[in-house]
Amino acid sequence: MSNSPMGMKLVTADGAGQARLVQGGPGTPLRHHFTVSTHIFNSSELNLQATHRVLLLTNDLSGHPELSDIVIQSGGDAEDRVRVLMELLGLARDLLRATSPSSLRTSFLTVELPGALDKQGRSPFWLGLGHHFLPGELSELRACGTHLWCTRLAPMLPRQVLYSSILDPEAQRSIGQIRDDQAWLMEALLELGFMPYRHVRIDDGGPVLISRC
Repeated sequence: MSNSPMGMKLVTADGAGQARLVQGGPGTPLRHHFTVSTHIFNSSELNLQATHRVLLLTNDLSGHPELSDIVIQSGGDAEDRVRVLMELLGLARDLLRATSPSSLRTSFLTVELPGALDKQGRSPFWLGLGHHFLPGELSELRACGTHLWCTRLAPMLPRQVLYSSILDPEAQRSIGQIRDDQAWLMEALLELGFMPYRHVRIDDGGPVLISRC
């Protein structure tokens, strides 16, 4: 394990896995997400009921630790990758117990997963939403790193409730969906006790998972 300005780098004993633990708390950048919820409208006069999925920019996960930049060598089979992931989670939780024992009762360990891509390798969610407020290729804009990048992006996004119906159909379908090559990671995290939260990433709409520390 080694320190970095944006958190602690974790490496497994055999070097097969690595990740970064950002512990949150005072002095760390705010973490912004879209909260995803459902609004139901009823009109008895019109005999009408409509359901809308809505997005709201929030930063309520800022104080919770995050495990990010998870990299696991792809040479092993599925069982071996899960073993490496379990070791990374163990390192993260041991570090949190050693450094922030008083906050563990109220904290979640969070993991953000990359959002879905289209056949051209582009993010439908970014093209449908963020691109209108900050034109450019998402991969190029992310060059400064995910955390710093989203801190820069968040002030440019609307603070009002956004109805997903304003997005094109492909962008709507991508909300909370994961990039194909990372599906195994989401499945493994779910098996290890993580659960989907009501938040998604603000750039590519990828899901956010949480687990008790």
